[in-house]
Amino acid sequence: MPSVPKWIGNVMESVFSGSFTPVTVDTVSLPDEGLKQVRFKGNFSKSNISFVPGQKIEFRVSDTDYRHYTPAYFNKEEGICDVLFYLHDQGPGSRWAAALKAGDETKLMGPGGRMRLDRQAAMHVVYGDETSLGLFQGMAHEAAHLKVPYFCIAEMDAAHQHWGHLVPAAIHAVEKHTAFKAYNAKNLLQQWLQDYKEPKEQIAFYLSGNARAIQEFRKALFSQGFKSSQVQADPYWSEGKHGL
Repeated sequence: MPSVPKWIGNVMESVFSGSFTPVTVDTVSLPDEGLKQVRFKGNFSKSNISFVPGQKIEFRVSDTDYRHYTPAYFNKEEGICDVLFYLHDQGPGSRWAAALKAGDETKLMGPGGRMRLDRQAAMHVVYGDETSLGLFQGMAHEAAHLKVPYFCIAEMDAAHQHWGHLVPAAIHAVEKHTAFKAYNAKNLLQQWLQDYKEPKEQIAFYLSGNARAIQEFRKALFSQGFKSSQVQADPYWSEGKHGL
């Protein structure tokens, strides 16, 4: 639901009020230029949905626009939702997030979505880019809680390579190739797989970020013999499109 007419958005909030949770911005921090960590607090007890790391939430970021985000942390009992925003200044979502300050009130929809951590897997591999930092953080937190290993591959611009050290997750950052999507990430994956000695059918993969890069990374996995049942994908953005 990237964009709808204002009147439809108003009707939805009225008719489906049970799907919206009022939240308040509790704390705000700026880990680095272009990154903003926000803690939202609200009463999620009325929701019958249990959050699974990898799922997304949604905000109405303007009268007509909605945007999805993947929580870095979500605690239903404590009424806490942390989101790590990438402020790329390329749309209404980025501008909305940049303006958030402590005390602001908004409404949160979700959680939900196609991706969710596979609790039966023995190893978790997460792939993405700057827009995936919240996913990396959320998956790493849950993997540590379950005491299972994980491996995060972040394909980022050269200026953002150090961001992997700002997020509490074992992120292995590689620079985006100038011509080929996921090129350097696929090479890193190949090196990692050569050293991985456990059963490969017990690995779960989570692919996020750029839609085209996800396609290339997924093809690399299938060429290695991995099954589609081991791979979950959720494109966060695509060139020429808004509001995925």
